[in-house]
Amino acid sequence: MQGPVQEINKTIKVIYELLQQRQRDLEFRSEMVDKIAKVESDKSTIFQNLVRSKSELEALKKENGILQNNNKTIEKKFKTEKEKMVFEKEEISKQLSKLSFKETQMLHEIRKKENETNKYKEQVKIKKKLLYIYHLLLI
Repeated sequence: MQGPVQEINKTIKVIYELLQQRQRDLEFRSEMVDKIAKVESDKSTIFQNLVRSKSELEALKKENGILQNNNKTIEKKFKTEKEKMVFEKEEISKQLSKLSFKETQMLHEIRKKENETNKYKEQVKIKKKLLYIYHLLLI
């Protein structure tokens, strides 16, 4: 009888081992389902972040394009204004040169007139003296 009892014991032990293995398999499966759910959740979050990041990137590219266009416009205006200022500076320099030349001419004319005036004054003085002398002689 010992043979069939040992067989039954062995069978029970094998069934017990199978049940324990089944329990471990179920626990492992449950852990894997949880891990897969977490990975799926992380994947969804990452995908949402990717979509948001792409949207932000497109918005930043658009803004960058607008800013570059504005920068080009400002640079063109600055260049135009700079050229205008350089031209005006040259014109003012020319006018200053002309005015300086005219001033020199005028000063020369003034000295010339002063010299003539002094010469005429001297002549008038001499004539007055001569008239005075002539008048004294006549008296």
